[in-house]
This record gives sequence, structure tokens and C-alpha cells, in this order.
Amino acid sequence: MIMLNPKLNQPYKELGESLKAWREKFHETISEVSNAVEIEVEVLEKIELGIDRPSEDILVLLINHFKLKDNDAMALWKMANYNDSNFFDPNLLNSSIKNNILNGASLVMVMPVDIRPLYSDQFDVSVGSSGIVLNFNQNLLDNQVLPVARVGVSFEQATNIVKSLEAALLKAKYNTGPKKLNSTNNNEATNS
Repeated sequence: MIMLNPKLNQPYKELGESLKAWREKFHETISEVSNAVEIEVEVLEKIELGIDRPSEDILVLLINHFKLKDNDAMALWKMANYNDSNFFDPNLLNSSIKNNILNGASLVMVMPVDIRPLYSDQFDVSVGSSGIVLNFNQNLLDNQVLPVARVGVSFEQATNIVKSLEAALLKAKYNTGPKKLNSTNNNEATNS
């Protein structure tokens, strides 16, 4: 938890207080909201304290998470000093989403695919009301941590992951590799 220094500059205090009020209105913890929009708890704490301004993308995610109406969304947008309508038009966003849902269209997210494995030496789990977020990190010099991957899964999927991991670990521990026939026994079997 971040301790607020009274002398600390809070340029986005009004925005932070408004976001905190929305979170409290929906009876959500700071951890639940940070998991939902996939940011660190400390980042959301600084935003709610008015110390930091969320990026445009994070603010859009928060607006969508709280399902804010157009007027409320624009008010937050202006509090964040994002006044350029080219970046965000809640009327277009909300009507587009509504039209797609009403017409039965699926929401598609395009992501670059890289099938190389990512290795980590640190792992932690965050639990929210919707599921679990698995955080894989690399330790760097000077006690810094580099996030390698964050994966959100449902509780059911997490249970399946645990079962698969247990099976893989048992197989790795007790399976010494494929069984091979002894070459002398193989020759005797073909000769008889």
C-alpha cells in the first residue's frame, strides 16, 4: 500500500478520486480492478491517489470495466486532460460495441504470435473475483524484476493447469524415456 506524503504533488487528484468512487460504488477492491484491467496494484493506487495519470488505453479499459455512460466517460477523459476527440469518442466506442453485441458479432483481438518459450525465474499468482492471473518474471541486476508474461485464467482452467502440471512432473520424475528392446533379444526373436 502506498503511503501518501502530504507534500506529494497530486496533479490528477480529481481523476483519482473519481475512479476510486466508481470502484467503491461497484464494491470492488483495488486488486480486483487492477486484475481486470491487467495493471499492477501499485499503478492503480498511484492513479487513485492522483499522483499518476493513466495512459489513454488504461483509462479506456477502466471506463469499459465500470461500464460508464458517455457523460461520465467524457468527464473522466477531460479530468485526465485527454481533450483530443481523435483519441477517444465514447459515443463511437459504446455504439460500436452495442451494435456488435446486438448483431451477434464476435469481438476479435489480433495479437502477434511468437511460439518461442519464455523462461522465468520468478512466479506469483493474483486472485480476483473472475479468476487467477499468473505472473512470470525475470530477476535482473540491482533487484529489479522484468515481467516476462501475464496470463489470466478462469478458476476452472487453473484447476486443469494444476492437474496437467502434476501429471507432467510425475512423468518427468518417473519416466526414464522410451523403452527400447535389447538388440540381442531382438535378433534372437527374428531368427527363431
